[in-house]
Amino acid sequence: MKPIAAHTLFALVVGCVGLSATGRTAISASEQQLLNSLSAPRALEDLRRLSTAPTQSSEGLGPGTVVSGSADETKLAERIADTFRKLGLAVRIEEFPVRSYRYAPVTLLANGARIPAISLQAAGGTWGRRDGVDYARGNEAGGHRLRVALVDAGNGYAADYARIGDVRGKAVLVRRELRDWPPPQITEAASRGAAAVIFYDHPSSGEQVDALRQDSMWGHEQLPTVAVSVRSAKALQTQLASATVEIQLENRADVSDGHSRNVVALLRGTEFPDEWVVVSGHYDRWFQGGLDNTSGAVALMEIARAFAAAKVRPRRSMLFVAVGSEEAGLEDPERDWLAGSHAFVNQHPEVMRSAALIVNVDGIGWPSTKATLLSTPDVLAHQQAVLTDLGHDKRVSLKIPSSSAIDAWNFGVAGGAAMIHLMDLDPSYFSVYHTQMDVFRADHFTNLQADLRLLTLSLVRAATEPRLPIALTAVADYVDSQLLLDAAKVPEISFADTRAALKDFRAAAAAIEANQQPKATESINRVMMST
Repeated sequence: MKPIAAHTLFALVVGCVGLSATGRTAISASEQQLLNSLSAPRALEDLRRLSTAPTQSSEGLGPGTVVSGSADETKLAERIADTFRKLGLAVRIEEFPVRSYRYAPVTLLANGARIPAISLQAAGGTWGRRDGVDYARGNEAGGHRLRVALVDAGNGYAADYARIGDVRGKAVLVRRELRDWPPPQITEAASRGAAAVIFYDHPSSGEQVDALRQDSMWGHEQLPTVAVSVRSAKALQTQLASATVEIQLENRADVSDGHSRNVVALLRGTEFPDEWVVVSGHYDRWFQGGLDNTSGAVALMEIARAFAAAKVRPRRSMLFVAVGSEEAGLEDPERDWLAGSHAFVNQHPEVMRSAALIVNVDGIGWPSTKATLLSTPDVLAHQQAVLTDLGHDKRVSLKIPSSSAIDAWNFGVAGGAAMIHLMDLDPSYFSVYHTQMDVFRADHFTNLQADLRLLTLSLVRAATEPRLPIALTAVADYVDSQLLLDAAKVPEISFADTRAALKDFRAAAAAIEANQQPKATESINRVMMST
């Protein structure tokens, strides 16, 4: 999961106007039985076991890390698949190509004293092997180790280098920020001839001065790059204020093409087996990834248990998809994350054309007083009814998202399906986000039971209701509201033809939605899913 900041999330908050509890659908007996079978304590035990399982292949990225294309990712995929098989589900493990990085543990010394550090995904190492070719960027120990002077480069931009002068052949200490993703400070340092970058801090670090924060730096692998804590950086700055600091750095990075895996488990529908309800969550992680996203992986397993044990099978087929390589894996000019969901969308056009609803789970259970349910416009009213029936409408708000930060983007935007994504976290989480502090603790998941119920009720209704709760008129209204915003920015350009076409689309959608004849239900559902 990537942070969804204000500049990447264009959200329309949906209140209760027009979506009130009028005509409220009570929770049925079969729905209640399904909800009652969910067990947060069981899910928590799964979370403890998965997050603390020993790992080996990516220790240089942080203990507990399970990263794209690694042996640890393969092992975890098999473990999740085995859980699904024991539930009686039909299971496939689907491989897809990824860009694979392996990092040995980091050795970083400052004037001889060791400093805790991690390599950053897709950033450079002092030595290693890249696509079968050995490289060495160090200046001692056969090129494996780098021994150079350290310079405090502040925020790592042109103004900082103008102040500090020549940094050729030196390591630069740089404060991370979120002006861009990945941080362009690496490119700036490389263009100035720096020998290495040592990152520290982050806008959301808060009081976590010992946190080591992992992220994919993507596309800057020519320059050795590591991260240290705020505490370590302040100690280095104190030393630099009165003396020179010499650092010794070794971080091996091996880069090659590899394979990752999506685990796909099927519960066949009784009446519409080629219509799909999908629940997805990624299982790769930085460090132990308690919230991000071991919580999502165990939610998949717990929800699958409830549906597999239910006395009544759903009308539509259900897919439980544990997604690999969400945090990294693509080699792309825009982003390198969301590789597994990208692969699923490309490999399964038949699912995307006939998806009644896709639910993405990435970070649930956090003890937040407020949560957000991201939804495509077509299922807003349906989701409001779910919130109301569960009594969650005061705690959980609905928003229409547009963000490439989560797998929901590939399912709902690139894939075009009706989609929801629960974000149950608050600002207190981001100080431990992608750090060694995101671990299993029962008090970190006090909302787990409530969140499991919300997701399960959304899924069972999409899987069982004869008429799909998709409203294309709501899509038209949302698009029109966005066009009006755009039109206000460029008054010299006419949007009249576009809005007229949209009006025609809305009228056609309204006519389809008004048709309540039972014999037309199947064909109407097909139109709703494929449009």
